[in-house]
Amino acid sequence: MKHKITALSLLFLFTFSHHLYSHDSLTVKEFKIGFGATIEKTYGIKFDGFSNPSIGVTKIYIPMIYKYIIKIQPEISFWDYSYEFENNGTEYQVFHYGLSAFYIFKFNETLVYIGPRYSVDEITSLILRLSDESEGSRTDTSMGITLGGEYFFSNHFSLGVEIQFNSLSIGSIDNYDYEQRIKATEALIFVALYIL
Repeated sequence: MKHKITALSLLFLFTFSHHLYSHDSLTVKEFKIGFGATIEKTYGIKFDGFSNPSIGVTKIYIPMIYKYIIKIQPEISFWDYSYEFENNGTEYQVFHYGLSAFYIFKFNETLVYIGPRYSVDEITSLILRLSDESEGSRTDTSMGITLGGEYFFSNHFSLGVEIQFNSLSIGSIDNYDYEQRIKATEALIFVALYIL
């Protein structure tokens, strides 16, 4: 059901943008700003010794492009995961925010960009084991390099892909002194609607 809603949303955005701006060409403007969303898969975070099922998380972007040379992109997302079985249960809440800065290479309607990405995950948990209840929190940070491409169907609508090479530092849980580090690649697809 979720994939059908995503597909219909993409089709609507493309159709709306194509009809509204079909006579536009990709012109160099001083500044562009828009809204974007990713379509990706992110894997469960290891918190209490068990890995959660993979969860699809959509990140919201605010891409800002200056003269098709520099792209600054804040991002944000939130997800809540809960699991209950008999008298046991687990609940996680993750608030994600980040910032990227890219250098752009422009080829007609296509932008190719590369640059650093930094993000933070603020995570809280509630774990129930029979009659016991425990709470915890931690902060994860991720740093990496991103290579991406973005194709503009018009001045206002684009579709893109990214490949990220990230190093994730998993912070210490409350009352426990340990850290983990994960290095991984990630690929994603995104859509963006530019209002300026």
